[in-house]
Amino acid sequence: MSKSLNRFRLAGAVLAAGAGLLLGSGLATAAPASVPSLAAPSTADVNGAHAAATTPSVQATAGRFLAGAGKAGIAPNATVTPKMGRTVAVYYLNPAFVTATSASVPVATQAFLATEATAPDGTKASVWTARQGNAWVEVNIASGDTEFVYADKANAVSGKAFYEPQIHAWYALSGDKVVALNSDATKAIGAQSVSVAEYQHIVNVRYADKMPNTPYGKNHMIGGINTEPGVAGTPRMIAAAAPAQPAGSDPTLIVVLGTVAGIGVIGGAAFYARKRHA
Repeated sequence: MSKSLNRFRLAGAVLAAGAGLLLGSGLATAAPASVPSLAAPSTADVNGAHAAATTPSVQATAGRFLAGAGKAGIAPNATVTPKMGRTVAVYYLNPAFVTATSASVPVATQAFLATEATAPDGTKASVWTARQGNAWVEVNIASGDTEFVYADKANAVSGKAFYEPQIHAWYALSGDKVVALNSDATKAIGAQSVSVAEYQHIVNVRYADKMPNTPYGKNHMIGGINTEPGVAGTPRMIAAAAPAQPAGSDPTLIVVLGTVAGIGVIGGAAFYARKRHA
């Protein structure tokens, strides 16, 4: 799994997509009586996403990405022929779950579908696809195979993987339990697993005061990104609100357009994502 991480910020369209889910009032109360499962994509959607990720143009882009085209000492036209593998659904923490008062609100929602790409030397990348209108399109290519590693780990505990991007934590939803899949998740919940009700309490405490209808949100500081009107260009990352950058990472700020509704969780919080292709 690649350790190369880039911090990226979210464009306003994504911020709006996430923020719009968080306009409820009050804190979460009673624990859900039953836990909704994470909705699986239809066969048609998986096939559509896989087809979008394996078009000749996308494979060519993935080939250049895997070859490191344009990096120091590597020719700008360097390329490899990637082997395209399986396509999996990727789920992110559901903003509505943070303040949910209903048992019907799922813990996570589908953010995008990812298709594995492998270079002849074994280097891996993940091609992200999302629906735009009636079509599936490629929206990002990221280094490593994170989505697939955690999908497999979750499957091993009879669950589905989901991501809390603000703290780089991966979990599995397995029945009525949230199971930590990486060290960040274990640190976040203080145990290997907790009930869904306990997890909701944890994220409610962590994020409820950062909703758009709170002073924090109204002061244009949603999720650590300044969204104040009149600021030139895309929203500005607030350094104090951003998590510490991993050693050896590239500080480049990548703008992800609003094509992946659901990435803008908790109103578009700052988080790390693996390097996106240019």
